[in-house]
Amino acid sequence: TSLGLFVEILTHGYWPDQSKIEELALARPWRITVSLDGLGQTHSLIRGRENFFTVTSTTLQTLTRVRRERDLDFVIRLKNVIMEQNLQEACELARFAQAGGLEVFYQPIEQNYNTLEDARWFETSGNWPKDPARAIAVVERLLQLKRSGLPIANSYAQLEAMIPYFRDPASL
Repeated sequence: TSLGLFVEILTHGYWPDQSKIEELALARPWRITVSLDGLGQTHSLIRGRENFFTVTSTTLQTLTRVRRERDLDFVIRLKNVIMEQNLQEACELARFAQAGGLEVFYQPIEQNYNTLEDARWFETSGNWPKDPARAIAVVERLLQLKRSGLPIANSYAQLEAMIPYFRDPASL
């Protein structure tokens, strides 16, 4: 950052040793993005580790505290992948971000990175929404929440593009 580069840190947020995340924050990044799959137990279940949400929440509190105490201006962004397991919490995550002085960026689920390329992956994925209409309703609600001022970092076009994707992923 001292060279004028924009540095973004992307993390899972699981930092039992908070001194490490404090050091990252003090490096003055432009943005720190923390993956957050849901609130409470949902996040821990998706991440496959007990207390993942608790540790990630502590990381978010540390980042917020360091930013405030050191008068830093980095953005704290939550990244949420919309999938079957967290549909019920996607909108609440925007409210969580607003309450914490954070922003949230949504991404629709896609084929896992460590799998063979499969154009019809969504037909067998346990992460793909079982009820695409429900996923579409969530995205439409996110559009409303963005219009009402919640800190959703996606553009309207990005959110709107998710609707046909959830409706018919093979067509995209």
